[in-house]
Amino acid sequence: MMEKRDEETRKNILEELLNLKRDLDVLKQYVDERVQGEHDTQTFIQKISHLLRTPLTTVRESISQVREGLFGPVLDEQNDYLNSALHELDRLKRILEDYLDLSKIESGIVSLRKEKIDLARLAQKTARQFELYAKQKNLLVTTSFSSEKIEVFADPDRLTQVLTNLLGNAIKFTEEGAIHVSVTELAETVECSVSDTGVGIDEADLPSLFTRFKQVGPSKGAALGTGLGLAISKQFIESHGGQIRAESHEKTGSKFIFTLPKLDISYVLRESVASGLADAIQKETELSLLLFNVTNYDEVLKRVGEAEMAQMTSRLSEVIRGSFRKNVDQALAWDVKRVLAILPRTNRDQALEVGKRIQTLVEKDSEMIKTTSALHIDFHVTNFPTDGRTEEILLKKAFSE
Repeated sequence: MMEKRDEETRKNILEELLNLKRDLDVLKQYVDERVQGEHDTQTFIQKISHLLRTPLTTVRESISQVREGLFGPVLDEQNDYLNSALHELDRLKRILEDYLDLSKIESGIVSLRKEKIDLARLAQKTARQFELYAKQKNLLVTTSFSSEKIEVFADPDRLTQVLTNLLGNAIKFTEEGAIHVSVTELAETVECSVSDTGVGIDEADLPSLFTRFKQVGPSKGAALGTGLGLAISKQFIESHGGQIRAESHEKTGSKFIFTLPKLDISYVLRESVASGLADAIQKETELSLLLFNVTNYDEVLKRVGEAEMAQMTSRLSEVIRGSFRKNVDQALAWDVKRVLAILPRTNRDQALEVGKRIQTLVEKDSEMIKTTSALHIDFHVTNFPTDGRTEEILLKKAFSE
């Protein structure tokens, strides 16, 4: 009975592998057609997802069940082959996911969820996540920042992806020494770098380092990566208006540096409102701007001092953001007294309800009222299309009332 079951399992795995090969052949033909310009990128992405994701998952699950002995004992030699197969399937899946990411970025399908973030804090957090991996190789991970808080307007998830890729590469290609992450505020930009004491990169490889499927160093040709990580990182940084480059000499370590524009709150507001406005026009919906103003800021500041006041206004922003729809609404601090909320697909009456709800939450928030002087806020709404049809007019009206 067990032998019959094993035979059926082997047949199922073989059938799935044959299906995967057939799908890969179809995919190759499709890629050739796409290169010739006969198919658009979005259709390509949907097709490649459908063709490969399901069979890859099915084949992996089947091999995992065999390796775990669910269909009978597995010899050591067989286990080695099964582990190798799983490793290659995982690598193929990473290539697929990375290629899909890159295709989406290049076709403009991926939209950035930009917000005001502390890049120093983000870099510190990401570096800490690699400390255990580095420790396994007896490597040290260090950080340095030109100031305690360095803010930029960026998508935190995408920058984390870039830093994760750079740190992973640095540790992979370093056998002794240290990995160093730094963030420095320059005159017009913010510079972030990841340096190592690893094998380095031949200068001849530097010009093509950020191209697709480029692999350099001792792992060249080995199944250690997809060869797409740096190309994806380049696309993400450039989509933020920044630049990325590498400095290295073979056997002396490498340094990857990317720069981002410094935080300019007026630019942030214009870009955020323009983006929401474009979405509203395309989808034929309304857009509302909700401006909150701390009416007793100066009075409270005199009583509690700057340190406690900073905590209170920070908490105010947290309360406002906590009331929003995730990945839809935005809250941007214009200055210490005012916070502008951008509410897509929201009419004036709905925005007024949101404002009243947040006003009540602020009045009842335990952290806000534990001091002798609570903050009082008022708000007003500016709406597209009623009050204006451009970001300039909407912002002017929002801040003039």
